[in-house]
Amino acid sequence: MEVVGSGSRGFARRGIGPARGGTYPGPTETVNRIRAGARGFASPVSSEGTRPAWRETLDRWLTVNVADTRRHEGLEGRVYQVPFARVWDELLSDIARHSRWSLDHKDEELGIMTVSCRSLVFRLVDDMTIWVALDDNGLTRVEVLSRSRVGRGDFGVNRRRVEGLLERLDAAVGISNRLAPSARGVGARRSGPPDDRPPST
Repeated sequence: MEVVGSGSRGFARRGIGPARGGTYPGPTETVNRIRAGARGFASPVSSEGTRPAWRETLDRWLTVNVADTRRHEGLEGRVYQVPFARVWDELLSDIARHSRWSLDHKDEELGIMTVSCRSLVFRLVDDMTIWVALDDNGLTRVEVLSRSRVGRGDFGVNRRRVEGLLERLDAAVGISNRLAPSARGVGARRSGPPDDRPPST
């Protein structure tokens, strides 16, 4: 993939010609042209009829401020052949290790926890919800939603947060205990801890 320079040569290589008066577009106008596919910008569709990966990523960063494994848009929830209690505890431990994450609520009976995540630079707060449940086959399932409170786009922050959380969970419970996506959705879902742990009081 060719790296686009910041000067006029870089604009020229991508087909962004000068505006009237001989000046090249600024960063804001360039982004607008990319998003709108405006005249004067190289076609965002390749000869094979597919959109380049960089265009997909840029559009997502500028227009999406939520990541949700339940939507299955490149993000997958988890299915483990591991007891509910172990998955639940590993998630709580992971949350506790993040200094800018705050556990706002947890309910083991319902299998839900909510977390406030504060950004490093601007101190903006995002909300993350984690669901943990057993299906009728005794498999532990995890779904995650992370959403920004403000802004139209999050520059991929929520997606990276969810991906990082689930990757660390894979490592904590053992990647060999993670089942293939085809195992998802088997049996009706029920919440609450399994028989290996007494209900919390």
